[in-house]
Amino acid sequence: YGYLKFDSFHVTGADVQRIALRQVFVAPDAKEDLPPLDVPKEELLRMAQEGEMDAREAKAAAGGRDQEEYRRRYQESPTRGVKDFLREARRAVVIGDPGSGKSSLLQEILLEWAEQPEGKPFPLMVELRQCAMEKADWRGDFCQYFALAADSLFKFNAKDLESYLRENDSVLLVDGLDEVFDPNERKRLTERVLDFASRFARATVLV
Repeated sequence: YGYLKFDSFHVTGADVQRIALRQVFVAPDAKEDLPPLDVPKEELLRMAQEGEMDAREAKAAAGGRDQEEYRRRYQESPTRGVKDFLREARRAVVIGDPGSGKSSLLQEILLEWAEQPEGKPFPLMVELRQCAMEKADWRGDFCQYFALAADSLFKFNAKDLESYLRENDSVLLVDGLDEVFDPNERKRLTERVLDFASRFARATVLV
């Protein structure tokens, strides 16, 4: 996680120099609201009915003067450094375009802890795309995932990790929800993240 990833570039035969993430990454500014959505009204109402979206926000985004008022309020709302928001949040979802730095932001949080862990919650990074492909039977339990997954950076005894998370502050850094393209699998993994948040009251969850 300490270096930029060039996996999506064709670099066969090229001389690729490793570039440290923290040398180039600049945390973006953000707004503490859901941006106006260009989503069909029927889909917004379905999301509200199934609990995927706040009913008030869905109504505001669904049309008419409410939508225009919501758009105006969003545009006029102040921006702040995204890290400022995340330091205050117990549960947060960072929304941004591909390449806007969402993954790098989570990696930066992990690296900050590695450099100076005192007084900071213990971080766990999980890449949902890897979770979806993982063949080990982790049964939807992230404590089991960190014990069994072949590609996980972290390796813990599941019972020891669960006990630690119940008694200490931690932060689950969830990367790549938008990279899980199967809607059923994405829903299943989302439920697993919500289950983790409900099981461990002291944990912060950043998606």
